[in-house]
Amino acid sequence: MTCPECVRPTHRCFARLPSVMCRLHPDETLVELGQGVDRVGHMAGNINEELMAQNRMLDDFERDLDRAEEEMGFMLGKIAKLLKTKDHCQIFTVIALSFVILALLLAVIYG
Repeated sequence: MTCPECVRPTHRCFARLPSVMCRLHPDETLVELGQGVDRVGHMAGNINEELMAQNRMLDDFERDLDRAEEEMGFMLGKIAKLLKTKDHCQIFTVIALSFVILALLLAVIYG
C-alpha cells in the first residue's frame, strides 16, 4: 500500500510502524528516530550522573556511620569500665536513669 502523502510511489508503509511514520519519507523517519535515540542517550547520561552523585553520598554516609559506630563502642567501653560491667542493658539503664534524674532536677529548679 502506498502512502497518500508520499511523493515517491515506491515508498511503502510497514504495518507494524505507527501511522505517523507512514506519512513521512524514510529519510525523515530515520532523522526522527535518530533524534529520539539522542534524547534517550542524553537522559541515560543524566541518570548516570545522578546515580554517581547518590553513590558518592552513600559512601560518605557509610563512612560517617562507621565512625559514629566506632565512637559509640569506645564510649560504651569507657562507661563499662567506669561501672565495672560489660552488660549493655545495665549501661543503658544507668544512662536512661541519669537523664530522668537530670530532667527531674531541671523541673524542680525551673518549675
